[in-house]
Amino acid sequence: MEVRYLHHLDWEIRRDEIELVQVIGRGAFATVHKGMWRGAPVAVKQLSPDLLQGPREAKLAALRDFANELEIMGGLAHPRVVQFLGASTSQKPWLVVTEFLGGGTLEQLLDAARRRQVGLGVPRSMRISMDIASGLAYLHNKRPRRLVHRDLKPANVLIESLSQIAKISDFGLGKALQEY
Repeated sequence: MEVRYLHHLDWEIRRDEIELVQVIGRGAFATVHKGMWRGAPVAVKQLSPDLLQGPREAKLAALRDFANELEIMGGLAHPRVVQFLGASTSQKPWLVVTEFLGGGTLEQLLDAARRRQVGLGVPRSMRISMDIASGLAYLHNKRPRRLVHRDLKPANVLIESLSQIAKISDFGLGKALQEY
């Protein structure tokens, strides 16, 4: 599979426009950085270069998942889904650029609440739940093809720092369903 398969002029961002500032998360397939793009803070998901060094089947699976995430995110627009800004696929490692939400993940918030560092009362819990439900309703009712996230967990729900709005992120395992 060639890089050209991933390259899409509508959302391609030049690599020299992206500055990686600090690592804010690590997953099995990627590292997420806080970055800067055109003077604005962004989140930058960098595909792990190690994935592309392994067996051919693993490389193809990683490329398929990355291309799938770009295809899905490129067609999303909802206030409870992280906004896709573009990607850099002209050189390795490939990057996905999204809006930056400085409030951390729901997983971090729940952990802080368990340690009693922050309060997570019923009103705040309900608002977060409603935000997630709104994002899922959008995905599940999207036309022409419904989407299923397939990896929804607290680590993939981001919190906006000022408004405390929750947004769904990480669509690497997402799947578009065939209409029936």
